[in-house]
Amino acid sequence: MSPADNEPAAAARVLAVLGMHRSGTSMLTGTLQEAGVFLGKVFRDPIKHNRKGLMEPKAVLFMQEDLFHANGGSWKDPPAELEWKPLHLAVRDLFIDSMAGQPLWGFKDPRTLFTLEGWRNALPQLEPVGIFRHPLPVAESLHRRNGFPLEQGFAIWARYNERLLALHAGNPFPVIEFRPGAGTMRDSLERLVSTLDLPVRRASSEFEFFDEGIPSGTPSGRTVPPEADALYERLVEIAL
Repeated sequence: MSPADNEPAAAARVLAVLGMHRSGTSMLTGTLQEAGVFLGKVFRDPIKHNRKGLMEPKAVLFMQEDLFHANGGSWKDPPAELEWKPLHLAVRDLFIDSMAGQPLWGFKDPRTLFTLEGWRNALPQLEPVGIFRHPLPVAESLHRRNGFPLEQGFAIWARYNERLLALHAGNPFPVIEFRPGAGTMRDSLERLVSTLDLPVRRASSEFEFFDEGIPSGTPSGRTVPPEADALYERLVEIAL
């Protein structure tokens, strides 16, 4: 037996897409898959508000929403503190086990912004990848999809993106903006794929998951709360 036979296998690279609901996380995740990131079985069927699918693993989505409920919250009102119960840890570990043998894999669920520490306990090598969107199109999208007043949409947007900024401040990672303009968006995706050093390199025009017909949200003329506008400017500062 050679010395190399006694060496542990190299840890897989694991990417976690972080971002608020209605902010381009599905688009980003689909693009990372095109760039060589294994996702496993995810929601791919078109739905009314995600015509290319959520790109989220069912087990992670349902487990994390139940984790929120177990701690007195929900996706629209994330709990201030999280205690992982044995059932949630078991689902997490089974999901990780399902990716065994994959050298580069990833997952996405907006709730992961608040559960990241629990994932890092099992995957210390985990690499976050962030995305954000202007608060107004997000609030308007939540109004259309869920019937939320704009004020509630702005509040949810702020909760998630304050968390994104806090995580980035503690240990910086690549972040892009989901913004109007197909050319601008494609350039951001190309920079991100290059920054992450992913195995499949493509010109921005070759990303097929990114759909130029899906609006990235040109802000309308409605007023954004000053605190949300200030938070958005801080996000712009950290974007690639």
